[in-house]
Amino acid sequence: MTLLILDLITKFTSIHIAKTAEEKNAIARFGFDIYVKELGYTPPGIDFKNQRLWDRLDECPSTIHIYIGSVQKIQAVLRLLVWEKGNIDNNLFELYSMNLFPKIENNNVVEIGRVMISPSIRGKYILAALVRFACKLVLKKGLADLIFSECRPGLLPRYTKLGLRLYKAPLNKTPEGFMVPLVAIPSDYQYHKNNKSLIYDLIPKYFGPKKRTPLDISLYNHLFEDSNQRIFYDKQMFFSKIANEFHSQHKKIQLFDNITDEEIQIIIQKGILLDISRQTETLTKGRKESEIFIILEGSFNVIVDEKIVSTLKQGDIFGEMAFFLESGRRTATIKSATTGKILMLDRKCFQRIQEKHSELALKILFNLGRILSHKLDTLSQCRSLEL
Repeated sequence: MTLLILDLITKFTSIHIAKTAEEKNAIARFGFDIYVKELGYTPPGIDFKNQRLWDRLDECPSTIHIYIGSVQKIQAVLRLLVWEKGNIDNNLFELYSMNLFPKIENNNVVEIGRVMISPSIRGKYILAALVRFACKLVLKKGLADLIFSECRPGLLPRYTKLGLRLYKAPLNKTPEGFMVPLVAIPSDYQYHKNNKSLIYDLIPKYFGPKKRTPLDISLYNHLFEDSNQRIFYDKQMFFSKIANEFHSQHKKIQLFDNITDEEIQIIIQKGILLDISRQTETLTKGRKESEIFIILEGSFNVIVDEKIVSTLKQGDIFGEMAFFLESGRRTATIKSATTGKILMLDRKCFQRIQEKHSELALKILFNLGRILSHKLDTLSQCRSLEL
């Protein structure tokens, strides 16, 4: 989509900045509907009695709430947390590992967060329209030298197209599960131009001679080196290991049974590799998610009713139950017992594989069915023994 078309969409979409108590109350109720009712999240600020989601940061004088629709029918929201130089919220400072950024105390910092979109309009460029509107606002007012945000791993390709990028930071452990921290440097024109981000055309309007001085990008280059990332796009380094491990004759049931090395490479390129720290809650019972995870390294505990019922290790898979359930609800909590590496595949990954490699997609689904059947059979036998 060209920026011209996106601007036209933005122009004819009712995007507003909330100013009244009525607007903010409507946003709080919408947040409860999406985060709590639909997705099963439990972030700070939940008011179950009045069905509102509104935390202390929502009340900050510098916080900007942006929404699409009307007070009677909000369709999407986005929250901007704006921090002046040297005045960053301590919790956010730690969450995004901002200590990694030299001289950050001399910069204006913005967080783009609480992005929520009604199910009826998801996937219709609403996210791009919201973010471009927000970026125009903060650039015009000179509010942002650095822009931080976070997303679920499955949304990473979409967020990076917005101009955000990975940097040397651990995955965030949040009430919404583990999230990927991202940053955008608005004045880095060359990066945004090369990647055709949503804001590359705006940068010359606000940075340069007789305008705002761009940040010295050389201070941050080391944060973006591939060797420093917790999420890996260079997946070839894992291919040999995966091929050897998952083609082992000693494995009874594996996702890659009867799948060639060439087909494994296709699967890997469609997924996302994650570096997980110890005691990271990768899945939470009750949440609405659909990703499947393959353990490449480390061990992960399966927790039901606060009790560890089993431990998964290298080669094991988790998350397939919610993948097949129409509700997409997680049936157990999975927490890493050690550091580890996992390959994440979501429904869109399988859709892309199915479009070009239908035979491979059938193999994957057949293997997933075998894995799920084996787990259900084991569970049934355990319950029979208990009786």
